[in-house]
Amino acid sequence: MDKDLVELNQKMDALLVFMEDQQRRQRNFEELRDDMIPIANHMIKLTIDELAEIGTEFRSEDLMFLIKRLLRNTQLLIKLVDSLEAVMGMTEEAQLLGKQVFNQVVGQLDKLEQKGYFQLAGEGLQVLDHVVESLEPKDVQAIGNSLVGAAKAFSEPLPEKAPTTFSLLRQMNDPDVRLGLARTLNILKSLAATSP
Repeated sequence: MDKDLVELNQKMDALLVFMEDQQRRQRNFEELRDDMIPIANHMIKLTIDELAEIGTEFRSEDLMFLIKRLLRNTQLLIKLVDSLEAVMGMTEEAQLLGKQVFNQVVGQLDKLEQKGYFQLAGEGLQVLDHVVESLEPKDVQAIGNSLVGAAKAFSEPLPEKAPTTFSLLRQMNDPDVRLGLARTLNILKSLAATSP
């Protein structure tokens, strides 16, 4: 008899635990329901407001037509998604490649900096600034004409025999020769004056 009483107590305890668990679940569900009702009401109000903005422009037939069309063109949609995935893959690869190219460019620029290319380019720009400030367009044209004349002179065939000193002295009577020599001497003087 005591054994039956113990079993009955155990069953009652289990039944009480089960009932407490059910009550706790019921309370949790009621709390969830109470929390969800305002959210659902707000969602319904938002939906009504959004649909009111659409107004008479929305027709259920249009929605059905769109759904049917999407279902008919599933293969096209699958191809479109595949294409988008391929583009995304190419974009990721291009980003990786771009990073590698950027790193290589930075490395090369660092090597050029260490060798002094940028310092030399800076000095060259200062020289160019000085030339631009010092010369006028007519001076540049004169230099260009002189360079063209010099290039033509260099392209002329040389005499088979070297000219004699006397024939060179005779050429000194030519005013163009004297002007050319004077310019050459001026160039040599300016080079000597600027050399360290």
